[in-house]
Amino acid sequence: MEELITPFNDYPIEFKELNPDDFEFFNVAEKIIITPNADGYINGELQNAIDLSTKNTVVVNAGVGQGKTYSIIQLVKKYYDLAEEEYVIFIASPYMSLVQQYYDKTIDCGISVDQIYRYENIGINRDIKPEDSKVHILTVNALLGNPGEDALINSQAKRDYINHMVKYCEENNKKAVFIYDEIHDAIHNFKEEYIFTLWKWRNVIHKNLIISATFNEASKIVIKYLANLTEKNIQLIESKRIRIVEKQSELYLHYNNNQYYNYNDENIVNLLKLLIEHEKDIDILSYSKTLADNICKNTHEERSIGNILIQKYSEIQNCTTALDNNQRPDREIPTNRYDPLKCNVGTNFKTGISIEKENHAFIIIMPPKGAKSLFKNNYGVFTDGINAIIQAFARQRKKGEIHVILPSPDTIDYSTLPFFSEHDKVEVFKQLYTNGKEVSEDSENLVKYISINNQKNILEDYYNDVYRKNVEEELEFFITSDIQHTPEIRFPSLERFIITSGEKYLVNKYPFFGGDLSSYITYSAITNQFINCKFKGVFYSKKNLILTWNNINLGIEEYFADNIDIDYYNGFLIYLSDIEFYCELKEMLFVNNRILLQKEDGTTEEIKTQNSNKHIEQSILTIIQNYRYSNAVELFDRGEYFRAKVCEALNTNIDLLNEDIKDINEAYLTMNHFRDKVVNSIQEILINGQEVKYISSRHADSFIEDSEIERFDKMINTLINKDIFLKNGVYDFSRSFIRTQDKSRHITTFYNIIKECFFNTTRRSINRTNQRCNVVEILEVLEVENQQMFQNNSMSEEQFNSLQDISEILTL
Repeated sequence: MEELITPFNDYPIEFKELNPDDFEFFNVAEKIIITPNADGYINGELQNAIDLSTKNTVVVNAGVGQGKTYSIIQLVKKYYDLAEEEYVIFIASPYMSLVQQYYDKTIDCGISVDQIYRYENIGINRDIKPEDSKVHILTVNALLGNPGEDALINSQAKRDYINHMVKYCEENNKKAVFIYDEIHDAIHNFKEEYIFTLWKWRNVIHKNLIISATFNEASKIVIKYLANLTEKNIQLIESKRIRIVEKQSELYLHYNNNQYYNYNDENIVNLLKLLIEHEKDIDILSYSKTLADNICKNTHEERSIGNILIQKYSEIQNCTTALDNNQRPDREIPTNRYDPLKCNVGTNFKTGISIEKENHAFIIIMPPKGAKSLFKNNYGVFTDGINAIIQAFARQRKKGEIHVILPSPDTIDYSTLPFFSEHDKVEVFKQLYTNGKEVSEDSENLVKYISINNQKNILEDYYNDVYRKNVEEELEFFITSDIQHTPEIRFPSLERFIITSGEKYLVNKYPFFGGDLSSYITYSAITNQFINCKFKGVFYSKKNLILTWNNINLGIEEYFADNIDIDYYNGFLIYLSDIEFYCELKEMLFVNNRILLQKEDGTTEEIKTQNSNKHIEQSILTIIQNYRYSNAVELFDRGEYFRAKVCEALNTNIDLLNEDIKDINEAYLTMNHFRDKVVNSIQEILINGQEVKYISSRHADSFIEDSEIERFDKMINTLINKDIFLKNGVYDFSRSFIRTQDKSRHITTFYNIIKECFFNTTRRSINRTNQRCNVVEILEVLEVENQQMFQNNSMSEEQFNSLQDISEILTL
């Protein structure tokens, strides 16, 4: 593709900044800003900025791919080369799988193998004395005494190791230097009960080095914990985020709106084939362990991802771990880590490794549409939102291609963009974000741009105004009461809330922080926020869904059965009204597919949402009704709909409804009033000894009396203008009343609707008053009292229309 020139080519890269005022009550000098060299690396300036002899906590905030790990290994070498036996250096890895990487790099910098003590030796190789090594490589878990999820306390061997090294340093006047690389992936380890283990080092600690490209609010608390051990002295070093254009990979976004991604996803398969045709070397990072495992296992099925990879590579390296957060119950060197000589498919290389293959295509499978539910976001390795995305993209270190599989982004509130006042940028952004389509901006659920550096205010506001305020009176009671509470009761502090729940709150409640990952990725791609890659283009994927004219309902039913699992339906059932449920399913259907209707003559016609097709929409409503109520309704037709609405009106507490819904509820109560009049007009006659019930083919004058005309008109106007499904033509109703102003015809039409929708009838000729006349025989009165309610009181017409608009635009 040609070079994409936009006003964002030199747009500043936003990142989480750390500033002295973030660390009140600590000794923080003015922040040092360093500039990467012409190749994008910071080692030279970083070495000059750090005084090895000063006791402090050094925080290095540097961009991805700027050589942070190389730089800290060089610092390790400097300490190693200083006065004999003066320093003991501890490199704390967030993951067991990275210990080998640090070990290799430490040897490469010239440190003797017998001077490096590895985590795997603890309690195993007792012949190796840890005090004989000046460099120790272990995990943050081990350093903090965190036993993981399955134990109450760290192993005796690990406790003995820590206590032994503390005592050794104290008795031999050794100074301990701790290096926390990739600290963003270790924050979850810094629980209150484990901080005390760090204080064992209080008499010997000399320096903390904390390094990351993706700090967050929780990081600040970890920094404070550690800085307390270095007499509250903090040094902040920040590198400029500079793009090296010659090293940037090409970034392609592939919008795939399938509810879930499978090992044989047609769109991913087609992408793989194309990349292999261009002789690309391929690695696949998956958001989901299950998906990665299925890709690696299902290699024999034709047109599957695994089959295509096996044909090219003969072997696939499965890079998935058995436990969350890449933690392992043992200390064996993991075999399921990234292998630079193989094709890797997995979850555990979104951070910490560098992909340096030539002519490489890095495929990142983001969470699909179905992973974003109303009650829990199943985002897998991208649960942490923005920071996880930045780290994943940065694995590609040499110029190549990055292909991201993701759902279409949610509509954005353009007025919140930081460049909203710059017309040229806004117009280009709109064009690229929507791929040139017009998008409704009226929805209340637009995602909003929120600066990553505003996280502190957001979390503080939520903590004070919602989280704590909910129990404010009770907290005041506990504080002022003389009652001794046992066991001790303490409400979480702001800092504790941030470190345990802050990121989760931001991801789930603030779409631009991660709730809608596709919006963030699309925004960042357009505005050139990724240091190592540059946006090249967007691809949309759709399947052809062919429906036969005589069996639309079955085709729609089979589509949803194949594409939605029961858990996803249950989420809808619990959290959505039927109208919201309908909008979700309709959008899913039209966003993911080109819907082709095959007519009786064999020709096909594409159906788009703006060309409303009542058969398709009634089929969707049938599915909703059957899933919610297990009715086994063959088709949720107009009669089913009206009976459900009347039932709902009869069983609804009107005081709980808003005004528009109250009007609709009243309209269906009125409909039931006139239905009752028809029921009461049923007559009986004996024909050949058989009782026949019937009503007149034409309504009686008393069907709608003069005193009821105003009520009748209000009912009709309300249903035409406020009932969404009638107004939008899903069920035939409005047109019959709009095309004529003749009141008598309105009444006749309504009488016929009542007959059709509330009675099972047949035409019959009978003798009445010695005259032959045609009547409507009542075979069955279709009761409404047992009809399931059709819930629609959760969504306004404006919300409904905004969803409709989005569906229409995405299928243009």
